[in-house]
Amino acid sequence: MHRYDLCDIPLKFHVRRFIPAKDDVVSRKWTKKVKLADGDFVFEKRFVELPAFALADANATVEIFRDYFEKNAVGAMLNVAKYSHPIIREHLEAAVEHLHSLPDGDVEKKFLQKFIKLWFCVHLIPEFEKIFRIGNPDNWFTLYVCTFILLSEISFSCQDRRRHAQENWLKQKYTLPEFVGELQFGANIVLCYWHYYRTMDPMDDGWEIFCKTVDPPIKPRAEIESAKGKGKKKVHLTRSQRALVTSHWRNMVETANMMDTSEYRECFEHPLYFVCQMYTKGWQIRDHYRRGQPDDPEDIS
Repeated sequence: MHRYDLCDIPLKFHVRRFIPAKDDVVSRKWTKKVKLADGDFVFEKRFVELPAFALADANATVEIFRDYFEKNAVGAMLNVAKYSHPIIREHLEAAVEHLHSLPDGDVEKKFLQKFIKLWFCVHLIPEFEKIFRIGNPDNWFTLYVCTFILLSEISFSCQDRRRHAQENWLKQKYTLPEFVGELQFGANIVLCYWHYYRTMDPMDDGWEIFCKTVDPPIKPRAEIESAKGKGKKKVHLTRSQRALVTSHWRNMVETANMMDTSEYRECFEHPLYFVCQMYTKGWQIRDHYRRGQPDDPEDIS
């Protein structure tokens, strides 16, 4: 699992000192497994006092955070790309390139800007579902790369919760197990939307006819346009987008088949576990993690 600073630019906001009340938590305690020189392990209790500071102005801090996300989301995505799995890196960089290729004020560019901020600060975007439902092939790459990034982030979150559980020697597979289960369930919902929308792919006969190479729009578009009644049936990709999609599709299908074997079926932390399911034909919803009863700490359902 890679470790990195999401953004090198510090986030600065104002705080004030306060006098802790009786029930305020002003310390943090945890246990860490430490390896000794002779190879044995011991558990050390760790403790740290938390300085008694609070936000000076909650509303002002919200604006500081909003401005920080606005200015640094794209740079953070490129920074993360440097430390990611090679296929994920290419898609993160392609998303940023696609963003910059669109004119200011374009509806698709506005969506991508929101999406990248979503990736940075983890909120939901209602336009995501709307663009899927409209079904315009003009938006194929935007939906493709956004779906790819969302699913890769779900795997990354599973990695992080798994790491945390292992470092703290918990019996359960993940810390925050309910959150992980809901996250993986959400991945299946996103995959349902994607497979409803995607139609043809590079391994189909007729892809060369179905995929039209286009240049990015010169003028901004005010809204996502419906394809109904307008004869739009082709996927629209730039040359670089087309090269990215076709270069990985066959390998990702093979990865998806591998991930569907008994050896890998529960490897939710694999960086491509959810992503590779974008590429399969006849996709079916796979099992996701669920926290069981106390005497049955985890389950797959």
